[in-house]
Amino acid sequence: MKIKPGIVESISQETLDMTKIPMNDKKCLNKLNDLDVFGIFQFETKVAIGIINEIGIDTFEDMYAATTLGRPDPLSSNLHVKYGQRKRNEEYWESIPVISDIMDQSYGLPIFQESCCIGETLISTPDGKASLKDIVENESIESVICVNDENDLVERKILQRHKMGKKEVFELTLDNGCKVTCTSDHKILTSNRGYVQAEFLEENDDIVCT
Repeated sequence: MKIKPGIVESISQETLDMTKIPMNDKKCLNKLNDLDVFGIFQFETKVAIGIINEIGIDTFEDMYAATTLGRPDPLSSNLHVKYGQRKRNEEYWESIPVISDIMDQSYGLPIFQESCCIGETLISTPDGKASLKDIVENESIESVICVNDENDLVERKILQRHKMGKKEVFELTLDNGCKVTCTSDHKILTSNRGYVQAEFLEENDDIVCT
C-alpha cells in the first residue's frame, strides 16, 4: 500500500521533503536502540531485535548492516557477534587498503552481496594459485597476494575465514578465454574504471588479472 504524502503531513504538520531527510537522525537511531520497532519493516522480528541488541545502531550504516546480518548465511557464521565485537574494539581486525572502500564499513566482515566470491575462485598465494574453498578450509594457507592502492602486488595475512553458503551467480568470459563466475554485485578491478560491479562491466573494460 502506498502512503500518500498528505497523511504524513496531516500528522506532522510539516511538508515532507524526501531529499532532506538526514541519514543519521539521532531520534530515529535511538528509536531502534530502544527497540521501539513495531511496524518497522525488517526490524520488528525477534532476529532483528537480537542483532540490534548485539551491534547497537549508531549510524545509518549500522541500520543496513543489521538487515544484512539477519540473513541465514551471516547468522550461521555468527557475523553479527563479530560485527558487534569489532565495533566495540573487542576483537582485532586489520583494514586491507585495496578493498577498504568495500569492507571497512562492515569492519572487514563479508556481509554484503558485493563481498561474495564462489568457492572455485582462484586466489594467488605465495605458493601459487589456490581455490577460495581450499583457502577457507585449509588453515595451512596463511596469506594471499593482493593488489594495493599503488597497483603493486603485496602479500597479506588471512585474518578470518568464512563460508557464505549458496549464492546466485553468473559467468563472465574474457578475451583470453578465461571465465569468471561471480555474483552480479561482485566488484571487479579494471584498469580503466577502477572497481566496477560485475553486472555493470562493459565489453571494452580491461580487467586486472594476476
